[in-house]
Amino acid sequence: MRTRAQIALGVLVLAVSVSQAGAVTLRYKFKSGETHAYKTTMKGRGEMGLGGLAESMRMEMSIEMVTAQKVLSVGDGGNSAQIEQRVKPGGKMVVTFAGNSTPTEIPQERVLLTMDTRGRVLKLTVAGTGGGAVPGASMQGMDWAQMAAAMAFPEKDVKVNEVWETNAAVDVATGAKMKVQARSRLLGLETYKGRQCARIRTSFSIPLDTLLPQMMPQGGPAPEMGGQVTGLVVWYFDHVSGLVIDESGKVTVQSTTSFTMGEQTVETSSSMVMNVKSVLQK
Repeated sequence: MRTRAQIALGVLVLAVSVSQAGAVTLRYKFKSGETHAYKTTMKGRGEMGLGGLAESMRMEMSIEMVTAQKVLSVGDGGNSAQIEQRVKPGGKMVVTFAGNSTPTEIPQERVLLTMDTRGRVLKLTVAGTGGGAVPGASMQGMDWAQMAAAMAFPEKDVKVNEVWETNAAVDVATGAKMKVQARSRLLGLETYKGRQCARIRTSFSIPLDTLLPQMMPQGGPAPEMGGQVTGLVVWYFDHVSGLVIDESGKVTVQSTTSFTMGEQTVETSSSMVMNVKSVLQK
């Protein structure tokens, strides 16, 4: 005869199984005027080779910054929003190349984007601190766009262990477009930092062959570029509040570039692996 403890355990296992089998709706939720801040850190190392040199040069890079994201307006019946992202003062980047370290303050750019509740980037503009448009793409704008595009949700509800794929062409700035291919899996539904969260793993890739020529000043010779950005990120999404709580993972950049200086053709190659973490501050 089964004991009460065995029966209780059986009921608990059944309840967990039913919960895991249930589907969840993954959508961002926008409220006009709402602001959130994220602290982002990146640490990476890699190598750069220059044509004609026998040995490649090692390089390291670290970034630490806090960005504020504010919902400026909500449209389409709450299904989309214009969001402003600003880097707060004090953001630092340190690049160590050939043994020499160079600290740099991260520009306080202003990124404006229109995004729908599924996380699809509909429009993106990078502006300077004075509000004017900045020609070409910025790394801040590219980073935000690539992560947002990679993390777009499917139209239908998702079950645990279900996989969805995203293919998007994102305008990262005027005349610069970035193609993102991503594959995501819902790893589980759990309580994380006191919130009801979906734990998601996303892998993404971005080819670089068409991005750099569009970023170069008009009238100058367009370089030839190959390579890609690949990444694997695990992130927590509060599916009740419709908000990313944190994300961490690894991003790899491999590229080759060929450009002309006068009558000479210069070829470079580089590779870098970066550990990335972004955490909601408030």
